[in-house]
Amino acid sequence: MYFIKLHKMKLKDGYYKVHTNNYVFILGIFKYGSTYSIKYGDPINPEGPCMELTYQEDKRTIKLDSLVHHARCSYVKDLDKGDGTREMIMSVLKFCMEQFPCIKRVEFNDVFAITCENRTLYLALFYICLHGQTWYEKYFQAKPANKEMKQALNGFRELLHEKPKQNVFSFFTRSQSKQNNSFHTWHEFFQAQNCMFFLDNYFEIEKVAQTKLLYSMWYISKRAISNYPVNILKITKYKPSTRVFHDHPQQDGNQHLSLEDL
Repeated sequence: MYFIKLHKMKLKDGYYKVHTNNYVFILGIFKYGSTYSIKYGDPINPEGPCMELTYQEDKRTIKLDSLVHHARCSYVKDLDKGDGTREMIMSVLKFCMEQFPCIKRVEFNDVFAITCENRTLYLALFYICLHGQTWYEKYFQAKPANKEMKQALNGFRELLHEKPKQNVFSFFTRSQSKQNNSFHTWHEFFQAQNCMFFLDNYFEIEKVAQTKLLYSMWYISKRAISNYPVNILKITKYKPSTRVFHDHPQQDGNQHLSLEDL
């Protein structure tokens, strides 16, 4: 078996197995001119890979383009939801930092969503209401690239710790105020709601937050990635013709995550 040591050489175009703490992921890396295309998780799935990233040699950033979870994202054994999804993301970001040492950070536009009753609910605002941080802030130490958005989010986070009252959100009516006076903070109030509530009131919550999180630019620093609790143990060459996975049901092509995937 052919082993590749990180730091020693750059990978040539092709497919590789990336061995991490708990999983083995298939990685495809191909160079087109000055641009590298990285497909991770299940890169030869005709429905698309689990993750896609791009890197241009004349820049010092790498772009996270897409993310989806399904069981086949992991080679041989199924990828668990939650911890497995996070290990997949952390490992490919660590790989990129090792493969391209000049990279200073990873950037992405936050368009990631979850499914709620077969409808699309964008993740960032929903997750802040429940946890005080976006999913990428909480688990990956992401930072907003825009100073104005950072200030607006800090103000909204302060609001989440205040006592709920009528004049903040129109959906919090006088009758609801009487029913919900047991909530000590907006944070507690939002945690008691289901995802349909956020679908129905998304734009009003966004207006109070005073920032549009959809398509907002975020970044993750090289230092943050270096501290992720995931290790790449080894990388081996992989021939797609030898691909063996567990039998999985046909995927429906949904590009969203579910709440359990987080």
